[in-house]
Amino acid sequence: MIRKCMIIIGLSIALSACAAKYATGPLFSEAPPPPLKKSILYIYRVDSPLVWTPIVRINDKPFVELAKLGYSYTYLSPGIYKLTIEYGGKASAFITEFFIEEGQEVFKKYYDSGSQKLLTDLPKTKALDEIKEYRYIEPLNTRF
Repeated sequence: MIRKCMIIIGLSIALSACAAKYATGPLFSEAPPPPLKKSILYIYRVDSPLVWTPIVRINDKPFVELAKLGYSYTYLSPGIYKLTIEYGGKASAFITEFFIEEGQEVFKKYYDSGSQKLLTDLPKTKALDEIKEYRYIEPLNTRF
């Protein structure tokens, strides 16, 4: 009997460690206006079947651990940026480049089902409607 209880407790702990990570910060609110000659990049992650939480990198620097139903933002100078979304290794990375102009607000929606990775740019009105119930994730880094 004790052995069965120990097995059940062990399995419960193992499964909870693999549980999907959802964002827990405050509900969405728009970022303060960007500093002079800067733009705002928002990125958010829809719910998906994957349990892992990817790290988003900008120009190879960690930006945010993008939990499900979470969003984050950063201010960027105009230019071309490399955006990488990875799950602990280069083999599973999604990599793209984007250009941002001064004063822009860019919204990127991320979805990953395991076999399909989608990063979509959305107009502000559509993005704001979608992420109003999402929760803020503190960035790991904001200097790019």
